[in-house]
Amino acid sequence: MCSAGWFFYFAGYYLIFVVKMEPRLAGIVSLAGQITDGITTPIVGLFSDKIKTRIGSRAPWYILGTIIVIPAYFFLWISPFGVPPDNVIT
Repeated sequence: MCSAGWFFYFAGYYLIFVVKMEPRLAGIVSLAGQITDGITTPIVGLFSDKIKTRIGSRAPWYILGTIIVIPAYFFLWISPFGVPPDNVIT
């Protein structure tokens, strides 16, 4: 439910009303994220089952995921390239 709410807000509100993206394109952007997640999650799960380190098999993935998510989350909220700042509510 939490994830569904996030994607509803991101595509349904932020991309359409704040960034002024066409609804069809906003849906494609959200779908691309879901497809990427559907492909990478099983792959990371497979690797995390097979790779053993001295800090455990899952801890390196949590650390790497955190390092990747922090800048990615930041970039969700800035004006996209090619969209003039005057089209974005600040």
